[in-house]
Amino acid sequence: MRKLAVIAAIGLAGAIYYYNNHNAVKNPEPEKPQIVAINALPAIDPPNNCPKYNRLEQYGQWVDADGDCMETRAEVLQAYNDGELVVSKNCKVLTGHWLDPYSNQNFNDAKDLQIDHLVPLKHAHQMGACLWEHKKQVAFANDIENLLPVYGKLNQEKSDKPIDIWLPPNPNYTCDYTKKWVHIKEKYQLASTESERSKVNSLLGECQK
Repeated sequence: MRKLAVIAAIGLAGAIYYYNNHNAVKNPEPEKPQIVAINALPAIDPPNNCPKYNRLEQYGQWVDADGDCMETRAEVLQAYNDGELVVSKNCKVLTGHWLDPYSNQNFNDAKDLQIDHLVPLKHAHQMGACLWEHKKQVAFANDIENLLPVYGKLNQEKSDKPIDIWLPPNPNYTCDYTKKWVHIKEKYQLASTESERSKVNSLLGECQK
């Protein structure tokens, strides 16, 4: 991740740092036309030889991929922060400013946010990720393109629901959510159900109006 200007905070217990993060790159857009991408995915049933889903055993915990002390949660919070980021001496993000796209609400306390896998891990597991080697499963679980800092209550509400069952309550984010869903499905060549494809094509049709 980009290294940002660091200013040591004065008068606080322990070492705490402030980051200016106005130049963070957010929401990378997929390159291919979305209506083409979803139709390129195979309409197949989930693999019938999947081992039972186990988050920790198969997909692991957050990792510090670039060795900068920040695990994936902190990296995501840093990437989407658009204010002054406060980080503890053990590289945990404490405060900043985030606009949660699911609720369209602003947050300053990192404890209010959870990191959502836009394409849920369990859903991806059932759609083909169960057949990957462990290294790829862990990489998928930590892929920032598939991660968003969102209001914890909504993340719990969504759980592992696919796009044909759950959408963010903020209607202004529906199109971006759908495009990101397609991008991740195409990037990892994950299977998609008939119901899922029908819903996505309907949503994208509305987005093009």
